[in-house]
Amino acid sequence: MAAVKELLLEILHSLNDGEFRKFMKFLQLAFQKDFKDSPRLLRYQYDRTEILDVMVQTYGRQSVDETRKILKKLIHLLNLISLGYVVTL
Repeated sequence: MAAVKELLLEILHSLNDGEFRKFMKFLQLAFQKDFKDSPRLLRYQYDRTEILDVMVQTYGRQSVDETRKILKKLIHLLNLISLGYVVTL
């Protein structure tokens, strides 16, 4: 599990602040879909290490799959923005 956490933390640190905020929006939506509510920490905390801990506690090894899904959505969103579309979350 330590290797999973290291990989995910590396990914989260590779995002700039704007990308990370968008990642957090998608993560909140995923929590709402899966659990009907997102942990309070996700709404008010933007420390990457603490967010990772919540993800791993909640999704376990599935954190990698959940991160992959969110990154695909984020890449799609950023592509739309680069094409000139106005997108809001």
